[in-house]
Amino acid sequence: MTTLNLEVLRRDMGFHMNSLKNLVVANAERSLMASKKRFIEEFQNDDITKEVDAGTSAGNSSLLGGKGTLFGLLGFNAGETPSVPVVNILEETINLGDKNNPDVQINGAKITYSFDVNLPPEDKLIEASGLPWNKNISWLYAITDGVPGFTHFIYWKFHPASRSTLGVQAKHAVRGEEFSPASYYFRQMLDKFKANFA
Repeated sequence: MTTLNLEVLRRDMGFHMNSLKNLVVANAERSLMASKKRFIEEFQNDDITKEVDAGTSAGNSSLLGGKGTLFGLLGFNAGETPSVPVVNILEETINLGDKNNPDVQINGAKITYSFDVNLPPEDKLIEASGLPWNKNISWLYAITDGVPGFTHFIYWKFHPASRSTLGVQAKHAVRGEEFSPASYYFRQMLDKFKANFA
């Protein structure tokens, strides 16, 4: 939402509705792109994202109690960089809505323009982050909701039969403890981003 003082605009730059709308659209886009950039950078720079993207070179994960890597547990293919498809979706889908038809409210000397913001559809995010062995499970959300299979996960530094080369799933449970979900990750980052435009 952008609010401007109508009297100041009339005095300082002359009043023309199309010129005003163009000015407001540019301002709204600038604000959105800055928020979008912060959101994507927060995701890319998070320790969990860095760990997952490190692939086979990652150290043992604190979320797994030091018993393997997230890349191995999540079962990615060796050589993948899992965050890339997610960032591509964010870049493509987050943008200003219909620029030609903003909601316009005039209150005395103030004029307020409100625009819709297009957000990444959840089905597109799940498609971009589905696990190789179950496309309906998004690793983005599993990090905070819980990753299945940890009780059966056996960590290997190198296993040629493993998709990730970093572990295999046993037929029976090999440990009693469950995966320890993170308290803050993509879902919470997205909610924080959305709050900018509530």
